[in-house]
Amino acid sequence: NTIAFRSGKTLTRLTTLATVRITDTTSNSVRLSVYFFPGTMHHLLLTGTCPTTVSWDGITLPRHASPTNKAGWYFDEARQATYIALPQKR
Repeated sequence: NTIAFRSGKTLTRLTTLATVRITDTTSNSVRLSVYFFPGTMHHLLLTGTCPTTVSWDGITLPRHASPTNKAGWYFDEARQATYIALPQKR
């Protein structure tokens, strides 16, 4: 699934296997509801913007300096893409 949305003047695309619903947008933030199988790590690809923070289930996820298989996010400057790994739901 790929969805496109605007936050201010920026067009962003989100690609994921999960079911995603946009619940709120402002000029500098987007709030999403993401539904995926409980007990599993889930990955999302975000293009068009580099977030300043990524939060999931009320927790700010760590930004990683390089790609990793751990929960958090990584921005690939060359590809202008953000890779997000969501942890298992508590």
